[in-house]
Amino acid sequence: MKTLAILTSHDEDFDFEYVQLVKGLTRHYKVHVICHTKYKGALCTLDVVLHHIDCKSKLDFQAIKKMRRLIKTFQFDIIYTQTNRLLAISILSTYFLSQVPAIFVRRGICAPVYKYRIEDYLTYFSQRLKHVITISNAAKKSLSDGGFQNTKITTIHPALDENAFNKDVDHQLFRQNNNIPLDAILVMSIANKRHIKGLDRVLAAADKLKEKNIYWCLIGWGCDQRLLDDLKRDKPEKVRLLGFLEDAFQYLSACDIYVQASRMEGLSYSLMQAILKGCCPVISKTGGMAELVEDRYNGLTFDNNDQTASDDLSSLVMELIEKPNLRSALALKGPEKLSRDFSHKKMLEKTISVFEQYS
Repeated sequence: MKTLAILTSHDEDFDFEYVQLVKGLTRHYKVHVICHTKYKGALCTLDVVLHHIDCKSKLDFQAIKKMRRLIKTFQFDIIYTQTNRLLAISILSTYFLSQVPAIFVRRGICAPVYKYRIEDYLTYFSQRLKHVITISNAAKKSLSDGGFQNTKITTIHPALDENAFNKDVDHQLFRQNNNIPLDAILVMSIANKRHIKGLDRVLAAADKLKEKNIYWCLIGWGCDQRLLDDLKRDKPEKVRLLGFLEDAFQYLSACDIYVQASRMEGLSYSLMQAILKGCCPVISKTGGMAELVEDRYNGLTFDNNDQTASDDLSSLVMELIEKPNLRSALALKGPEKLSRDFSHKKMLEKTISVFEQYS
């Protein structure tokens, strides 16, 4: 049985993506999980060998030294890293070794890489990197558009572990606590205040619909007074800025419509969670989100254009309010698509197929 090392810097909040994959991989490989010392999540309960490396940078010499020692001791056949930083550590730790593992990296962002950038030259353009696994076709396209070899990229859509999202908030209590009428339509977004996430578009749409019985909840880091400070605007009366909330997904059960208005998005785990929770999504057509939501099949989409986005978003929200049957029908199709196209079975089979090409 071949030996597989999985390097992750994710914390417990990202267990939903990896636990089922790693559990499946243990049936085919002797799996070692290398994570930071503070990690206490579900991966520790699996049939894996656990190691700890705290990696502070791409040139963390202590981390490189420790990783090199692990490679020599356990003779890894495959290394699968989850971040660019860990990719650099993995590659640098293999220099001057007589036996070099096949190295793979997972990539989630929609951004190109370039040979003339030293950090990309030493990682993505290293001969030691065998293949890149992207979480969306959009992320794959961004790599190939930047000149990366297309035959060395495979898209493997991530899957959600439904058991990780079985917590719900009390619908009535949530509205009472946030001064939202029980008969109002509730639109929700989970994001942070970065410009790329498009929360200014959401606030602009809310302002256009302020006369309607529609309330908006924005959840995530910076979704508080700091967001308004950045946008230099007043908060519309029917907008609730809730900031960071633990297990934000549980609040999705209280909303009627979920909005993701990002300017760029590799995929969107919040959107996947919203679909899983039975929300009807309205999204901007950008990145991997268009692979999750097909217009008028399991949600509504609008063009990723700053000139028209807020108008289009407000129009689509009104359409869903005026056509509750459409809203229900679209919401019902969402989990069906997740089950079909974003399944653990496909994720596992494709990951093993990529590994076996090179090892």
